[in-house]
Amino acid sequence: MLDSPDKPASPSRQRKSKLATKADNPLARNLASFPSNAVRKDLVSRACAGASGVSSQTLWSRAPDRSEPQRGRSRKRSTWITVDQARNVINGARLAAILGLPLNRFITINWAAMGVTDPVKATGRFLKLIKDALRSKGCASAHVWVSECGPVQGVHTHIVIHMPPELGRWWQARQAQWLKQCGAVPVRGGVVSRAVGGSYHCSQGDEQSRAHYMINLFEVIDYILKGVCRRARMTLNVRHKAYGGTVTGKRTATSQNIGKAAWQRFARTPGNTVLSGLHTGIL
Repeated sequence: MLDSPDKPASPSRQRKSKLATKADNPLARNLASFPSNAVRKDLVSRACAGASGVSSQTLWSRAPDRSEPQRGRSRKRSTWITVDQARNVINGARLAAILGLPLNRFITINWAAMGVTDPVKATGRFLKLIKDALRSKGCASAHVWVSECGPVQGVHTHIVIHMPPELGRWWQARQAQWLKQCGAVPVRGGVVSRAVGGSYHCSQGDEQSRAHYMINLFEVIDYILKGVCRRARMTLNVRHKAYGGTVTGKRTATSQNIGKAAWQRFARTPGNTVLSGLHTGIL
């Protein structure tokens, strides 16, 4: 009589083999001994009642350490600016002008050329230093920024920020020091700054001067949003078009005082008609 071929193991045997494998694994045994939620609640209630045999070491001996950074996680990558991100930048720029904090300085920082490995962190640090310095002068700040990654320039950030016109020389004398505190090594062409509209004062002049400023402001905003997705380009009327590359971490941001919550709150103000066209896109 011929031997019958081996039959596949039954589901119950497969489960037993998996359990045996887990039992042989020290990591699995360690996880298996981790108290369940119900057991933890019971231990906590007993500890609060002063029961003997229950200590903080028993409660938290196997709790994960949250003080250490989670090294296994990678930051999100993006290849396009979304509709919401682009809308926040546009509306933030408009709100800044309404609040008397016109974004009149356009800065491009080539972090890759200056040896910075974490551009998002460096950008946040740079803007924090500016904000603190302006506060010491009794001045408020507002900004929007967009990061890109090109094949030639590498990772670089476009920042459009408010600078009090009377502090131009003071700002320029300190900008290099702010960058050094962010870990940047100064190189030729690493930072390019210019006034929006050709002058830092044009946003505070007469009606014609302010109109000239707004036209140039949204030319700059249109340029830094050139890496938007197709839907955002059609919805918000973005004319410049270029691939912004793959960026790791935050791609766009605004200061809190002109962010999404701020301009939505301002638009809901009774009797306010200034922001009636906020959602329509670039002028």
